[in-house]
Amino acid sequence: MRTLGAVRATVIVFALWLGPVIGAWAWIGHQQAEEVDPSPAPSLATVGRRENDAFQHGTLHLEWAEPPRLSIQPIQGRVTSIHIGRGTVLKTGLPVLDIDGATKYASVGGTPFYRDIRRGMVGPDVTELDSLLLALGAATSPTLDSTGATTWATARAIQDFHQMSGGDRTESTFLSTDAIYVPAGFPAVGNILVAVGEPIGGNEPVLEATPRLLGASIDAEGSPQRRSDVLRGDLVKVFIPDIAFTLRSRLPTIEPATLDDLLRGLTSRVPLPTDFEVELRLAQPDVFGSIPGEAIVIAEGDQACIYAADGTPRTITLPTIAGDTGTVFVDRSLVGLSIISNPTELPGRSLDCTSNLTTSPNDSTGAGP
Repeated sequence: MRTLGAVRATVIVFALWLGPVIGAWAWIGHQQAEEVDPSPAPSLATVGRRENDAFQHGTLHLEWAEPPRLSIQPIQGRVTSIHIGRGTVLKTGLPVLDIDGATKYASVGGTPFYRDIRRGMVGPDVTELDSLLLALGAATSPTLDSTGATTWATARAIQDFHQMSGGDRTESTFLSTDAIYVPAGFPAVGNILVAVGEPIGGNEPVLEATPRLLGASIDAEGSPQRRSDVLRGDLVKVFIPDIAFTLRSRLPTIEPATLDDLLRGLTSRVPLPTDFEVELRLAQPDVFGSIPGEAIVIAEGDQACIYAADGTPRTITLPTIAGDTGTVFVDRSLVGLSIISNPTELPGRSLDCTSNLTTSPNDSTGAGP
């Protein structure tokens, strides 16, 4: 039987022998652990959605034609009433204004009243007078001479005209100042240039037509790229803060039809406005995808691509980088796609933009991550 001392000695000897063995095994395991370098796992991202409405400031330029004016024949008096307003379309027989209580009617035609008309006269101005008398109901067609000559019926109609006008005249002579000549095609009334109670005399203009716009254009004031965006032919929303008005048009030349509502609010201004500060936006903003720049792979021949989460490559055009943010803009069709955001950080992968992203050079299956 061994003694207790002998057993203790055996244990000590065995421990001395086993210690180096365990140490060696631990060192080998550590070395093997250091030699294992697992590849980083692919990181996934989703292609985001961005919009570009090309917002920028600009200036709307308006070019106006000088509005035509109507003058009354030389007459002295005071305006006692005005019968027309802004937007009135002048027609033969329409009362325009009163001077010293006598109404002055519009006479629309091709020949002005250049003389006083009485019985026995013939001419185009007599024909114009007949049209006025007929429009007012002071005469009927059968009573007037079809050749344009003044007859007894014309003289009687002139007397009735004076009574209708409200003056105190009873003679059968029509004075050149008894009506306001309006050239054929005269636009609607724009601004009234006289006021009730004011004196009038000479060839003083009494009204002017609605201003006519010759042209309109817009200068975009954004960056070169943003200016290009709004000038390429798409509809643009033009907001005018000064009058809280929005129109839609193509730029830089404004389509006349889009300005009708705008002009109705502008032509009452004196002087006419020629420039407006505006805000410009694409009516239909561009939509595109956004991804981190690290997701882009540039292969031979400057071919650019990204890799979907299943490893399949998606060819893209050479991307546009948004400033210093590192965000890359891609085609809108890629919005919502799950992609690998770190393909270049995955060692041993084939990044040729044509084949699937393999897990290693020896992977014969070509399966994606």
